[in-house]
Amino acid sequence: MPDDLITASAADTPFLDTPTCCNSRASSSSLAESHYASVGALDANGQAETKVDAECQVRARIPYPGGHFYLHVYHTNEDEKEHLAIVFGDDIRSATLEAARDGETDMDRKIRGASVGALRRLIGKDIDCRHWEPSPAASFDSDKTTNYVRSFDPDPAETFAAPRLSVVDVPLVRIHSECFTGETVSSVRCDCGYQLAEAMRLIQQEGRGVIVYLRQEGRGIGLLEKLKAYNLQDMGHDTVDANLMLNHPADARTYGAARAILADLGVSKLRLLTNNVDKISQIRGGDSRLDVVCHVPMYPRWWSEGSDAAQLSYSRHLLLKRDAMSEADRYLRTKAERMGHMLPIEQSLGP
Repeated sequence: MPDDLITASAADTPFLDTPTCCNSRASSSSLAESHYASVGALDANGQAETKVDAECQVRARIPYPGGHFYLHVYHTNEDEKEHLAIVFGDDIRSATLEAARDGETDMDRKIRGASVGALRRLIGKDIDCRHWEPSPAASFDSDKTTNYVRSFDPDPAETFAAPRLSVVDVPLVRIHSECFTGETVSSVRCDCGYQLAEAMRLIQQEGRGVIVYLRQEGRGIGLLEKLKAYNLQDMGHDTVDANLMLNHPADARTYGAARAILADLGVSKLRLLTNNVDKISQIRGGDSRLDVVCHVPMYPRWWSEGSDAAQLSYSRHLLLKRDAMSEADRYLRTKAERMGHMLPIEQSLGP
């Protein structure tokens, strides 16, 4: 078993039977017949929803410090939003993107980021060989680390002369919800911008993995309502009470689209970067065919004294200092104490 897949005992993870990946802590110390991939989803109350369909519209290479990733844009039948997948690794491919479309030319395929020629045939064979093994068990089985044998190597022209990256058996996956305030304007009221930047750093470091970026601003209530909640927070209410006072649930997010996107990318076993118990339950619940081998906690970098972050383009999120993060700390305490997020609050922030 690879060192980074060693899991904690059940006694170390009382919240769920999903183990913690001890050596991959996200802290400073450390062609389908149809064009759609479909999976069942659960709503916020755990009830079955209509199956979510996800279709990849385009894939493009994005240069990134130390290499590159591929940005995928998805449409679903759940909403009119453009959900995203940030994919590190040249061999993780979308079945719906690669599927043939009526009347298209090779240039049409190139423009939307699909493969052509011999590479297309090899990727098609790989996608055809995918098969799913439903496995709700949380324990790691070293004999079942992959669903299929990859039948192709990326064309050198597609890797843009980048060195081949290492491949892990069970990729790191982050399912991340949009946060304009935290990611774009660098708000320190929450830790969302930090989490996205740290997830990208960790996955790029491993060389293979996926961030599913869902357009669920404000834990699903939208930016307008989120800003109202901020005003209530400035009056002394925490993030949960502010949502409830606006007649919203504490967390309105669902993850059916994420499950469909991961299915489309051929990811069935994963290590999930999260502190959120509800997210793990939704990803593994119902008729999910995703095997969350373990969760990887994301502890804020500023909780570790003397932590050093790489001087990269997203350093405004990774070089945060503790004295600037007092509001985010209050937010994190509320998430831990009232929403069950798995965070070492007493050790890091005190009682």
